[in-house]
Amino acid sequence: MRQRPPVIVQKPQALAVTVDEVRAAVRVPAGTTDERLQSLIETATARFDGYSGRLGRALIHQTWRRDFPYGCGAMRLPFPDVVDATGVWIDAAGQERPAAVYVDEDVIGPFVRLASGWHGGAGVVLRVTFKAGYGAAPEDVPGPIREAICKRVGQLLLEGSEDGQLRSYSVEGAFSEAYNSPEQRAAEVERSINDLVKDYRRGNVL
Repeated sequence: MRQRPPVIVQKPQALAVTVDEVRAAVRVPAGTTDERLQSLIETATARFDGYSGRLGRALIHQTWRRDFPYGCGAMRLPFPDVVDATGVWIDAAGQERPAAVYVDEDVIGPFVRLASGWHGGAGVVLRVTFKAGYGAAPEDVPGPIREAICKRVGQLLLEGSEDGQLRSYSVEGAFSEAYNSPEQRAAEVERSINDLVKDYRRGNVL
């Protein structure tokens, strides 16, 4: 039986990198506001974080729920690093009652176990609400992932500037960079990002 995608209940209360960290890590055009950087950080983070992220995991603590209908088989959770989980039975009439659940893990990944057996039947759903992520603060997220997000923000900034259409640019007293085309530079940045995060991508993304 095909399961529906999980639903986010509470978004992360922070992002994996801060505006100040981005300003220190990448070339930010003069006049770029903190609000603009915050928006770009959110866009870049979405490429890696959560159910649709390329890593197949949650970064900063966030709460999700997944419904498991009767007869669904293995009750797999979409993310590792689960720190809390609760369950509730929902019958065909919408009535709820608590379900005792706990999270276990095997070589494939995390899954839900019932402490008292399945009390399902036609139309009955086990709804599991769980919190997952590396931690509650940016510094809890592994450095390579944070660096990859900064690189993505830097590329987004460049693509939105006049420099993004040039074949070379330089910062006096700092560095210079040359490339054959904007597309080539974007490809090089993407290869660098892939190298940073490859060890953190789950091979069994659901």
